Amino acid sequence: MTTSDPLEDTTFGLTVQNVLRLRRKVEMYQYAEKPEATESMDGSDDEEQENTNVDDKFELKFNDKLIESVPHHNNRQNPTHFPFKSQQQIVKRATLNNFELDATQCA
Repeated sequence: MTTSDPLEDTTFGLTVQNVLRLRRKVEMYQYAEKPEATESMDGSDDEEQENTNVDDKFELKFNDKLIESVPHHNNRQNPTHFPFKSQQQIVKRATLNNFELDATQCA
């Protein structure tokens, strides 16, 4: 396979040739409420909630969306913006075994 032009990610100084697509997926390591903590916080057992350690309700994980910080939980602060954006580039033309492909066929 050959392509018409190289694809570039100038932010990271990356240039690749003979690829159909170049995708940058951005995720950040953030505090997120554990799913079981959300389910148990329905107010059905207030005594159990009071005895639950705040650290048991949150975990650090990668996420591709911003997670809003909960200000009263041990000063855990998530970022307020991504330093980079996810993006995707698709080659305009490619040749595969003597067949010409346009951008819609490469997507």
